[in-house]
Amino acid sequence: MENIINGTLASLIAGMATLLGSIPVFFLKTKLSHKSYSAMLGISGGIMLAATFFSLIIPSIEMSDVYITSIGILTGALFIDIIAKLVPMSIFLKGRKVRILTCKEYFFLCLL
Repeated sequence: MENIINGTLASLIAGMATLLGSIPVFFLKTKLSHKSYSAMLGISGGIMLAATFFSLIIPSIEMSDVYITSIGILTGALFIDIIAKLVPMSIFLKGRKVRILTCKEYFFLCLL
């Protein structure tokens, strides 16, 4: 029971940190330039890649084997590739006429 409480508290703290980090965006008076937006996406992508590597991949190699970890990474990449091909990316474009998603497309979008 103590592990559940600790995990819940850690998740709440991480969620609050995310909320705190997003607050400055609400006070921007001008629209971000494409260059700034790309830089922010690059930084956040690098942070997530480092978090994945240090928090998931290294412990997986230590607990099992490099081959098992490689199979897991490749399976995940294949799964994401399949979802990207099944779900049309036009649903993310604002201001465009968008068709209603089918149940299968909505399911795969939720999995993302």
